[in-house]
Amino acid sequence: MTELPKGWHPVRLGDVLTLVNGRAYKKQEMLSNGTPILRIQNLNNGQNWFYSDLELPLEKYAKAGDLLYSWSATFGPYWCTWEKVIFHYHIWKVVPTELINKRFAYYELLRITEDIRNAAHGVAMPHMTKERMENWEIILPPISEQIRIADLLDDLLSKIHSLNDRLNNLPVLLKQFRQSVLTAAASGQLYNNRGDRLKKEWPSERAEDVCEKVQSGGTPKEGFAESGIPFLKVYNIVNQKIDFQYRTQYISNKAHTGPSAKSIAKPGDVLMNIVGPPLGKIATIPDSAPEWNINQALTIFRPSSRITGDWISIVLEGGDSLQSILNETKGSAGQVNISLSQCRNFIFPIPPIEEQIEIAQRVDKLLNLAERFLKNSEQAKNLLTKTYNSLLTQAANGKLTEKWRRTANLTQWDAKAFKEKVAATKLKGTSLAQQAGTHKAHSKHKVQSQMSRSISSIVEALKSSETPLSGQELMKAAGYPNDSPTELLESFFLELREALRDRKIQKLPRDDEKQDWFSLAK
Repeated sequence: MTELPKGWHPVRLGDVLTLVNGRAYKKQEMLSNGTPILRIQNLNNGQNWFYSDLELPLEKYAKAGDLLYSWSATFGPYWCTWEKVIFHYHIWKVVPTELINKRFAYYELLRITEDIRNAAHGVAMPHMTKERMENWEIILPPISEQIRIADLLDDLLSKIHSLNDRLNNLPVLLKQFRQSVLTAAASGQLYNNRGDRLKKEWPSERAEDVCEKVQSGGTPKEGFAESGIPFLKVYNIVNQKIDFQYRTQYISNKAHTGPSAKSIAKPGDVLMNIVGPPLGKIATIPDSAPEWNINQALTIFRPSSRITGDWISIVLEGGDSLQSILNETKGSAGQVNISLSQCRNFIFPIPPIEEQIEIAQRVDKLLNLAERFLKNSEQAKNLLTKTYNSLLTQAANGKLTEKWRRTANLTQWDAKAFKEKVAATKLKGTSLAQQAGTHKAHSKHKVQSQMSRSISSIVEALKSSETPLSGQELMKAAGYPNDSPTELLESFFLELREALRDRKIQKLPRDDEKQDWFSLAK
């Protein structure tokens, strides 16, 4: 939109909210009990917690309902859901002034997070500085419209989250559906309603007796080539299909017809892995090559005049023989194997060939339907993501509340007074958040501002020195006073780590007094 809606004004984030720095902790300060220390991994459901017994200023604590922002490596706004925590240095507590609704602030921070991430400094651990964040400009609606926007986004985005959760659960449901279809097919339930009674009428035979061939493979000692006979391993079975594009290997025709002749595979053969975990990877050899070969972790089940390849696959996946081994080995640690003799002794129910074909066709139809559902679900998730981002954009440019504004009566506070207060704040050059603070907080900011004017970078300090400096000397040379407050000390050490990481400076061996020394990188 080229023209701002009525009552909307550009502001810096620092004009309407305060970013409260968290605290860095030494190893010895991170205890096993006390007040929880909230770190970024805890914001993302990590359950590894540390605790502190330190007594800190009230502003360093967060409680349930507080708005937080992660500004290093992982970016984004979060709601505090804990009763009382201390937040780590890489987290800001976001304290809104009377000019910005907290929920609106959350959604606006969510909207600009990708831009913040792209503008972040650092390679190993990208981060956003507090100063740059405070200077980030947003367009702020009147307070009543902010509340309306937040209400709409609460409702609309919660519905998107709910739909997304259902779509994320669909692959699990479809996997269960697939197994149910194959189990029903192997038992005869997919053929007619007689189910297990029909299965009892089918004769049962050992795989070795009904298949033309049941044979495991092997790896030749020599004979691998740039081209020739495709050589399959377990990792070439992906989603129950052969994927020969991944880590392609060939063996020579000499090796294929010589030492590896026992494991020659042909199109239509069914392969099953016999080394896991996981077991149960099954696929049919395609006709993209006239002959293939396999390694020792795979077994061939070759169809015969009495059993089709599709039926072999159905029974292996949905029958009792493999399933009983999977149940026995579930939860086993380390490698799990199925022997060739076990494979040859697998029991196959053998319906007439025409029934095998018809059941396989019904299975294909149902599994293809499941595949379409899965494909459509991925498209739906992409559409939900676009809708989610579009709603945040429409909230920021006024389109989301365009209809609401036609009937809303904006008060003086919403429009004129708001504009005047923002303008007055910019004229004075201080933020509304700073104005809203106590005299003590204002004085502290003033002291820090004076300090910042005399501080130079660590690299510049070493350049000026032309000789190595100890840690204390480097701090002094960079303009950090001995009585620097915690926030300033944390800033020094953050800059020091970044300079070391970026190899702009180097750390020298400690001296006899165990002091660290630093110089420009060579």
